[in-house]
Amino acid sequence: MDNSNGVRFQYSDKEKRKFAKLSTELGVEEVARMAGVSKSRLSGWRTRFGFANRLLSKEEREKVARLSLEIGVPAAAEQAGVCGATVVSWRKEFKLSQPREKPAAMKRAAVKRSIVVGPVAAAREFGVSTRTLCVWREDEGVTELPPPRFSDAEKRKYAKLSFELGAEKAASKAGVHTTTIFRWREKFGMNSPARVTSEEEKLHFAQLASSIGRSEAARQAGVIPATITQWRRDFGIAKPRNTPPEYTDEEKRRFAQLAVEIGNAAAAEQAKVSRKRIGAWRKKFQLSAYATLKQRQKFAHLSTKVGLEQAAEKAGVHPSTIVSWRKEFDVRGTPTKRHYTPEERKAALKLCEEMGPTATSRKLGIPIVTLHFWRRRK
Repeated sequence: MDNSNGVRFQYSDKEKRKFAKLSTELGVEEVARMAGVSKSRLSGWRTRFGFANRLLSKEEREKVARLSLEIGVPAAAEQAGVCGATVVSWRKEFKLSQPREKPAAMKRAAVKRSIVVGPVAAAREFGVSTRTLCVWREDEGVTELPPPRFSDAEKRKYAKLSFELGAEKAASKAGVHTTTIFRWREKFGMNSPARVTSEEEKLHFAQLASSIGRSEAARQAGVIPATITQWRRDFGIAKPRNTPPEYTDEEKRRFAQLAVEIGNAAAAEQAKVSRKRIGAWRKKFQLSAYATLKQRQKFAHLSTKVGLEQAAEKAGVHPSTIVSWRKEFDVRGTPTKRHYTPEERKAALKLCEEMGPTATSRKLGIPIVTLHFWRRRK
């Protein structure tokens, strides 16, 4: 899994256990971000090491169930790192499920609230589905909705402003999507203050984009940036799209054989195609894998010294293939694992008290989850 810096992290079982345990305190989303893995991957670690939410204590399950009555099932499920059905089952376990027949006073309150904040928000507040609330509104004969967020005068103002600042900046100021600005332009007949129609004008703005940028040229022309791109292609100004060269079967076989010797990346660079295409050619000509037991074992053990990426590069396969070979031979270990001396831990903990875990992690290069683990055991 890659983190935001593009660095692939490989964790030992001990480190995975740390993250799984820490997620019960900080939440799945936060720890998954810290570890640079997906939430589903972290949930797998939680299940593997016995920290899954299905093993939460009775008090914790009841706490999440009661929380769902306040903020709704989806929000409570997201916060607990489980699916909505799990929260519903916890509500049933503690007899906290909403009764089928709502009190008349609650129905009227929910309908009244929906006039102010809208049916969706009101349904979330009262713990019912939007469809149920709409039925209640029909029963009460209510059709009124909250007032629109923007008046026609405000929409006109932002539509006009988009010609001065550009559609993207105007949309940012209004807090809406760019397409909304264009819809308001169309509604008030503001397609362009000076509509570009002649070929000379189109050529002018297409050439102007080379010096001031596509977005600014589009703003001055009163069109969207995609239109500028199309004009540049029409006049041959835009760079032609890179198309991979076409090879005969004999040439493909030659590159596939070359990849066996020098690796997919190097062969792909010589052929000026993607590594994926080289892999497909190797598969086509049955040159794709290291079939012998000795070769699979060799690269599985090599990955513990140089890492998955480099081992995969040397083997000419995808990193996931190396992972499957490691499982086949029960190979464990990672070159990124580091052991810290007691003095290093003590100095890091002292710095944590002064700067905080995040700044300390950034300064010393120690994973923040490791710092949290040391602080808990201090």
